[in-house]
Amino acid sequence: MLAASPSGLQAQSTDLQGNTDFAYAEKLASDGYVELAIEQYKDFIARFPGDSRVAEARRRIADGYTGLKMYAEARSHYEKLLLQYPASPFAQDALYQIGVCFEQEGAVAEAARQFERFAVLNESSPRAADGFLRAGRLYLTVAERTNGRKLLFRVIENNPQQQAAVAEAHFLLIQDFVDAGEYNRAFSLVNLYLQQFAQVTATAQIWLIKAGLHETLGQISETITTLEAVQSRFAGTSEARQATFELGRLHFELGNLDKAHALLAKLEPSGSGGDSLVVEAALLHAQVFLDEQRLRDAAERVQPVLAAAGGLTAEQRVRCADVFYLAGDFQKAAEIYDAARRGIAEGNDSLRATVAFKSARAFFELGNGARAVDGLRSISPEDTPPSIEADVHLLRADIYFELYEDPARALRHYAEFV
Repeated sequence: MLAASPSGLQAQSTDLQGNTDFAYAEKLASDGYVELAIEQYKDFIARFPGDSRVAEARRRIADGYTGLKMYAEARSHYEKLLLQYPASPFAQDALYQIGVCFEQEGAVAEAARQFERFAVLNESSPRAADGFLRAGRLYLTVAERTNGRKLLFRVIENNPQQQAAVAEAHFLLIQDFVDAGEYNRAFSLVNLYLQQFAQVTATAQIWLIKAGLHETLGQISETITTLEAVQSRFAGTSEARQATFELGRLHFELGNLDKAHALLAKLEPSGSGGDSLVVEAALLHAQVFLDEQRLRDAAERVQPVLAAAGGLTAEQRVRCADVFYLAGDFQKAAEIYDAARRGIAEGNDSLRATVAFKSARAFFELGNGARAVDGLRSISPEDTPPSIEADVHLLRADIYFELYEDPARALRHYAEFV
């Protein structure tokens, strides 16, 4: 019987150790110890650089970092995998994953380029359509409209069997045409979409876009008909609620106040507060009441959403305060304006100046000259929007004339107003 050679025994020992180390890394990963598994895979690569499983280990490291949302580290290992083992099946979609990492890192343009590169190099792959789709969407996001549209049309032309991808490409193009003001092109594509993909995806959103296009083109009757179709066909959905709001707005603008009341009443909040659409519906409904001089009803309409002030934006709080001001409840308006001013984000100096003016105006109506003057003094000239600049001068003059009975000082401010 021949004894095994020392080199043969050493190779067997190395293979056995490699198998053990790789299996241990897999066990760590399967048990959820991702960070430990990553280190074990790295150790495996360092100790056994010639092993046939190095490419797989590199991929497991990259995927592990992706799962941990450590995208820069993941991208580094996908790039190494692609560079060192380009023919490996584990590197087949590495470019795609690099695109995912760039997108998550906020490098949107670079992500788009990587998705496009992946799709071009793998055009026969079923995943190519998704690569082109993601690249097209991201190019549009960074205002590279020509590249984005080109790739989305490529999805449509080259992937007729992938209906979901083709429908999504149509949808993205429609949105971009609308954003670009190319309403006729958007309208044509909407009709094509509804003919071909009504049962695929986002049909309610498409109908809402179509309604918006009808309105933009001045086709009000068609707008109303389309919105009513959304209400009936997609009852109970967020799109149906949006359609109800838009119908209420249109009927208000057309002077059909009874219809506006009936529609907007359907969007009253349940309990205290509500989502953004409920808030907008309440504010619009209050405006309908104000137009009818039903001042108390207007104030009562916004009270429930105001109770959930934590869910309101500063701008929405200001509009609630406007309702109370117009309804003659100046004390309530002043309180809400002051609360809104405290919630305005840093840097939004124009809104802060506008709210300070409105608060001062409310205190003027209450006869509180000191608070009114303090409010106006907080407004710096460079932050004052041109739309209220004259009103600020007029209010300051009125304060000194009516509340402080100082006509000489008032006249100086009236001169600034003129």
